[in-house]
Amino acid sequence: MYPSITVTIPKEILSDKIVQDSIAQVMVKKTAPEVKFLFKKTMFGWANKPTFRQALTRRTTYIAEEIWADGVNAEQYERVNAGASPHPIPSSGTTFMRFRWGGRGSYKASSSPRIIQSKRHSQSGGVVTMFKVNHPGFPAREFDQAIAEEYAPTFRKDIQDAIGVAAAKSNK
Repeated sequence: MYPSITVTIPKEILSDKIVQDSIAQVMVKKTAPEVKFLFKKTMFGWANKPTFRQALTRRTTYIAEEIWADGVNAEQYERVNAGASPHPIPSSGTTFMRFRWGGRGSYKASSSPRIIQSKRHSQSGGVVTMFKVNHPGFPAREFDQAIAEEYAPTFRKDIQDAIGVAAAKSNK
């Protein structure tokens, strides 16, 4: 689901264990925390946030750091990232839903498509109770693509620097 940032490294360079160790260290200690921080910025003001996990995969031909939303709120995050068409939202069980509503325009979302920094959402109007709401839907936020595009230059430079550090260690 999440787009990737790719850096092509010649096989003869990537096959060096010192180079692999240097790249893996950058990906685990720098890239993953910085990308997870960007994902967390997309949820400012959310009451229920997922956690973000990471996993490093090392093979002789590639190294990959995967980052994904996890936990009970991961599905909600994925839905916001992908967008939703208009849909009904029924209440759970026999209880009413209670929320503030003042008509169209009385609710302002906390996020916008392809904008990493979200803000607090706002609601205006009186408190209403309903068994079912017809949600108007919303466009995909595409947080993952925006983060990949923003972080790609930093990532490419970090990998190049890691290769340079490894080369300096190899020449000692």
